Parts: sequence; C-alpha cells; structure tokens
Amino acid sequence: MKYKIAESGKLKAKSGKISEQNKNISFRICHFLADNRIHFSFLYFLTCVIFFSCANPQPPSGGPPDKSPPEITRYAPAQSTLNFDRKSVTIEFNKYMNKNSVLENVFISPSVKMKYEWSGKELEIKFEEDLQKSTTYVFSLGTEYSDLKGNKPTESFSLIFSTGNYLDSGAITGNLIDAKPAGVSIYAYRIDNINPDTLNPTHTKPNYRTQAGQTGKFDLVALKEGRYRIIAIRDKFKDEIYDVGLDDFGAAPFDVDVKGDSIPVVNLRIGPTKDATAPQLFSAEGLNTNHFELSFSEPMDTNFIKAGAFEIQDSLGKERAEVTGAMLSPKSAEKVWIYTQMPLDSRKIWKITALAGKNISVRDTAGNIISDTMNYAFFYPENGVNQTKPELIKMPYPDSSLYVPVIPDLNFTFNIPILKSNIKEAVRFIDIDSLQVSFDIDFKSDNILKIIPKNKLEPIKWYLLFIKMDRITAANNQKGKDTTLRLKFRIVDNRNYGGINGKIKNLTQADTNLKIIIYNNNYRVTTSPGDGGKWVINSIPEGKYQFELFYDADGNGKYSFGEAYPFKHSEPFLNIKEEKEVPARWTIELELPAPNRE
Repeated sequence: MKYKIAESGKLKAKSGKISEQNKNISFRICHFLADNRIHFSFLYFLTCVIFFSCANPQPPSGGPPDKSPPEITRYAPAQSTLNFDRKSVTIEFNKYMNKNSVLENVFISPSVKMKYEWSGKELEIKFEEDLQKSTTYVFSLGTEYSDLKGNKPTESFSLIFSTGNYLDSGAITGNLIDAKPAGVSIYAYRIDNINPDTLNPTHTKPNYRTQAGQTGKFDLVALKEGRYRIIAIRDKFKDEIYDVGLDDFGAAPFDVDVKGDSIPVVNLRIGPTKDATAPQLFSAEGLNTNHFELSFSEPMDTNFIKAGAFEIQDSLGKERAEVTGAMLSPKSAEKVWIYTQMPLDSRKIWKITALAGKNISVRDTAGNIISDTMNYAFFYPENGVNQTKPELIKMPYPDSSLYVPVIPDLNFTFNIPILKSNIKEAVRFIDIDSLQVSFDIDFKSDNILKIIPKNKLEPIKWYLLFIKMDRITAANNQKGKDTTLRLKFRIVDNRNYGGINGKIKNLTQADTNLKIIIYNNNYRVTTSPGDGGKWVINSIPEGKYQFELFYDADGNGKYSFGEAYPFKHSEPFLNIKEEKEVPARWTIELELPAPNRE
C-alpha cells in the first residue's frame, strides 16, 4: 500500500495506484491477444496504453510552458519531531521530478546510509542503519535538483527531528558571494573537541552541511553548541570531500562559536579550482638550427618566459649555447619558442633545461614553478637558420586614441624576442610640443616591450612615441626594416571628473593592508586608508560605483580564498551592494565600514 502525507505529518492511504496484481493481469491480456493473433487490435492497443499510462505517470501536455519552481508540499515526520523512531523520511513534491537530480541533492547530518524509493511525486528515504540515540538530525535537500521541465527550486529544504527528547538549536547564517552560488556546498566542522590543525577536508567529512541558494544565502541549523570552521566547496562528486584540482574552494575568514541564542553571520567567497601541479617539460623540437619549440604539460605564464630561465648544452655536457630569447608560441600557450644567436650543430644531440626553483623560473598560469624532475628534454636541430626579422604586431592603443589614461599601459608586442641592449636608442617619446618625455624600459616577456613614463602625463595633451625598427635586433641576430613606427595618442580629459574623500569607520590610523576597490563596468581603482583612516580619490570619471574591501594579509595585492590543508583562513572582505554616484566636477564625502575580522 502506498501512502500520502497529511498536513499533520501523519501518513494515510493513497488511492489511484495500480497494484502488482493489476499489472500482471494487463500484461497477460496484452500477450494473449498478440500471441493468439486475435484481430482485436484496438482492444490490444487500448489495454497496453492504459497499463503504461498508469505505470509511468507524466504531467499533462499542452498549455503555456511551466517555468515555476518545484515545491515540497508534504513531508513526514513533522518538523521538529522528538523521539523519532521510524526507519524512513518521506517527502512529496507538487510536480513530477527529475529523480536522479533529486537523489544527488539529498543529504543528512549526521551521515546515515540511505536508500530511496519513488512513487509518482513521492520519495521515501529509508535508513539502512540505526540512528544514533538522543541525536538531532537535519535532513536536507539542496538547490540543484529540478522537475521534468528543468525548473529548479529557489532555496534549499531542511527537515529537523531528534531521536531524543531535545533538539539542538544552534545556527549559522551567511552569504556566499559568487557569480553562480546556487548548489555550492557549505560545510561546517566542529573543532572545539579536536586539534584544529589536524582537520583535513580532503579526507574528513563535515559534521553539518547545507547548500547555498540562488542568491547565495545559506543557513546551517540544528547545530550543537561549539566552535566551527566553515568552508565552501563546489563539490563535483558530491562526496563531502574536497578534491584538490577538481573542486572550487573557499574558506571562511574566521572560525565561529555557536552558543545560546546568538546566530553568527559568515560571509565567504569561493575561489577557482586550485592547480597545485607543477608544469612539466614534455618535449623539445628543433625547428631550425637557432629556433626550437618546447612543449609543456599546461599553459605557461608569459611574464616568466625569458631567456635567462633556460640553458642549452650538448648531450655530453661539453658545449654550451646561449639562449638569447624566449616567448610563448602564437599557436598555443603550452608551447614556448626558444632562440639562439649562433646556429647549433645539427649533427649533435642537444639538451635544453628549464631552470627550477629560481625567481626567474618558468611557471604555469596558477603560479606553480617548474620542478627539477621533468624540466629538460633532448632534441636535434633542423637544418636551416631562422631569419625572421623583428616586426611590431600589436600596439597598446589604436593610433590617434583620445582617451588614454594618465598612467598608460604602453606594451608593444613583437613577432620574435628582441635583444634588450641599446633598446632605448630605438625609442623616442615626446609631447606635442616636441619636449622629451622621460621613461624607463621593461620587458613582460622577451617579445613584449613595456615603456613606462617616469612622470604622470598631462590631461588633454597629445603625445607621440616613435620606434626605429632598424635599431631593433631580434634574438636570432636579425635587424628590423629601415622604417619608423609611430603611435600618437591623447591623454583623457579629466576636467569633468569627480572625486571621493573617504574614511573607514572607527579606523584611527593608516592601514596599507586594507584594500579599498572602487569599480564599475568601465573603471577600477584600488587604494588604502592613510592617517586617521582617511583615503582620497582625486580624479574619477563621473558615474555610479560599487565598493569592495579586503585585508591583504599575505601582501600579494589580490584576494586570497584560503587553503584547505595546512589550513589558512580566507582574507576578511566586505562587499557593499549599494552604489554611490560620483557627479561630474564634484567631490563626495563617504564613510565605509571595515570588513569583519571575527
């Protein structure tokens, strides 16, 4: 007999279900008519349709498309049931559900082995082991399940019951700040009864868990009193374990105490999947006698692809060749082009090594430095010499640009690495009045020249940059053509810009670790509070702005999401949702709170 859950949480008989006996009768009629070739085709068809319609209920077709979220209409036991002694929990939906998606989002704290039985819109969850005595359980259904039309719920569902005569009433609430928070798992680990340094989420399951809803809001309920560590995981395998390299991860900025009627608030972010694997050098190929291609295991960071990061010698270690240039291949970020001025002997086997463990060592885009195990390869040079001449293939701005910032990003990209010696002689930087502009030279990569003005450029003024290509020498010892390239640009007119006089509430001294980010879709600037907690933005385009603050505890200039093991908290942060408008030619006064550190 199937059951339907009444409003009171009790179960009552549910009619309209086809019995096993009726199923057998229907099958016998179908097979009898077919096997004996009786010409009652219509009766045969009707009988089978009736049977299969009953056995596989589907929502009626027709009408406008269903876009409403699924809801749980009934459940048993009743919410906050005490002295629970049954062997199952039952829930009923208002629609027919995608069953697999529902089962992937069912969980219970503390953990219990379960099995599932469906009957139409009703799901029964049976416990395969005895529940603990005098224990509060939280049965939860996350937010990433859907009905047959793909509609998902707007928030998670929790059903609380106890096997004793008391319910734990502790709670933690918060928000996950992320572009797609729905379905992210929020895990709580009790740490007041263990050494917190031994907690490793890569093999320890949480004491409690829930999921963030579509807005990022989450609630952990029915907690025992104690101290808790909170983390967020986009759990790909839904195994309650943090899988490094597979799952996205974010730690809370601090641990929280659950006691009495207080409800701690924890806001946290989740970072991208962590790449903890060092890149490997797979192979080397001689494209010419002075041009070689290296293949790595993953995309590499162009800022660390430089000649000094590589060494070349013959396979016997008797002869060395100087690497004069290196760059990412235009074909793939997993490939690096290496150049020498002098051709290598194509009759010899050569060994190239990517130096390991140094500040100049190559690294992947996640910052992992190449190790000293898979950092070399052997190759034969190919006959012929690379004679590519240097050409400028990318300017920092289109010629005659009108809105270049006061501190411009002047990066010039070449088709081949260029030599750094005497490079300043190839560059001329002047203003519209032909006055020289002082500048420094840097290289992001051996083929990306960066020109850095020593002083701020003047608003609404035109500037000109000239590069004499015949004074540029490539890493293969080829010179550029006898031509001069010009870039003309004007610094943006900031006379209509506004400003902000800011202060951090309750801060009385300078704090360079506190980063204040002011941003919108078109502009972004970062500052820190000075004496008295005050900060100033003197020139900012008019418009509406949002604000984000965080404590840069590790001093790397960017937000850190924490580490799972050895554990590190994330950096405390604060997102201010309310936009502030900066009018043209006007300085606004603004006081902001500091992020909560505990």
